[in-house]
Amino acid sequence: MLFYNQGRHEIYGFTYHSRKGRSLAVAKQALVFMVCGIRKKWKQPVAYYFSYSSTPANTLPEVIKEVLFALQETELKVVATVCDMGRSNVKALQLLGCTFTDPFFSFEGEKIFTVYDPPHLLKCFKNIFMKYDVRTLVNIGGEPTPLVGKWQHLHVLVEQDRSVNFLPLTHQSPMPPQKMRVYVAAEVFSRHFAAEIHALVGRNVLGSDGLANAQLLMDVDLALDSLNGYKESDKRKPRKLAVSVKSPHLEF
Repeated sequence: MLFYNQGRHEIYGFTYHSRKGRSLAVAKQALVFMVCGIRKKWKQPVAYYFSYSSTPANTLPEVIKEVLFALQETELKVVATVCDMGRSNVKALQLLGCTFTDPFFSFEGEKIFTVYDPPHLLKCFKNIFMKYDVRTLVNIGGEPTPLVGKWQHLHVLVEQDRSVNFLPLTHQSPMPPQKMRVYVAAEVFSRHFAAEIHALVGRNVLGSDGLANAQLLMDVDLALDSLNGYKESDKRKPRKLAVSVKSPHLEF
């Protein structure tokens, strides 16, 4: 949809990427930047860019820097960026200088740390776990023992206990629409499922490798709690709270 701005004598709705100007391609998507507070609860959209399709990876770094420059002029201190793991985003962060070991880039002498959106990480990890086994160390009798967690263990859980109605068939073998649903991944990686898998090992339905699966589900659940808390205290889930010097996050 095109819109004529009488005040500026400009037509809005074409692809527009800042210094690269407008093109004749009618935009179908919008790239939006939002600023959120860390110490105080507030958020505010601050910029948007129109594009025909996803913003190219080689264009994103320039756009990101432009937004950072504008925020710097308002005296806001930006400490981190948050985005999903789309290919363009991952490539753009690499172009800015981010690496696996150094997840930040420099801007005007300051380090800007980069964070991937935790819910998107959870969905991606679930989809990877469906394809590949996970090797991990499990403490058995005080000794760290290498075991292998498998997605197949969830199939065994459903086959053995038909009362497990909180695990729909789509959770075991999600179709494309369900693969990117946060609630599907969150239900799978939970202490509830971890306890169910652990019980199957105790009944000798699953071998010792089931312990790896149970630990994996629990660890991911705790990790998500650690990245998704905002309260000062939560007795039911002690890691689902705001990070502080006294909180258990650093030890975890």
